[in-house]
Amino acid sequence: RNADEMNISYKDIHDDIRTIATSHEQIRKFITGPVSEMDIGKLDAADYPFCYAELTNVSIDRGAMTFDVDIVVAQLIRDDYTDRVDAYDSTLLALKDICVAILLRQSGTSVTSLLNNRIDLQLPLDCVPFTARFENDLTGWQSTISITADSDNDLCEAPYA
Repeated sequence: RNADEMNISYKDIHDDIRTIATSHEQIRKFITGPVSEMDIGKLDAADYPFCYAELTNVSIDRGAMTFDVDIVVAQLIRDDYTDRVDAYDSTLLALKDICVAILLRQSGTSVTSLLNNRIDLQLPLDCVPFTARFENDLTGWQSTISITADSDNDLCEAPYA
């Protein structure tokens, strides 16, 4: 394998999670970027439930890089919270589906395996429920996943003159 096949980039991880989320039948919108910049007010009803993902940290080690990614799946609920249990149920299942899809890509069993046997998703995943995390009655689940990917870290191939 050449160096490009061995090294997974920030963009590879981001694009693969975007592909997984937008391929999910229940997810209506994929959002990325710092959570402080997310403008929920600009979304309309057709954008829910949505998946938000942001790469928050990268650790470089010998032969590997570990990418930490915050993933949120959220749905609007009624003001009286009568549909909160259903929202928790459906958003947790969607978050689980997205994480399982990442695992399947790791094992090379998905049809469009972009990362193809070169990653390891750290388990177990802790998922935390929330309601009204933003200025509206948003309900869902958040998880931080850690994806470890092969990386050559070869100074012989580094772009130095």
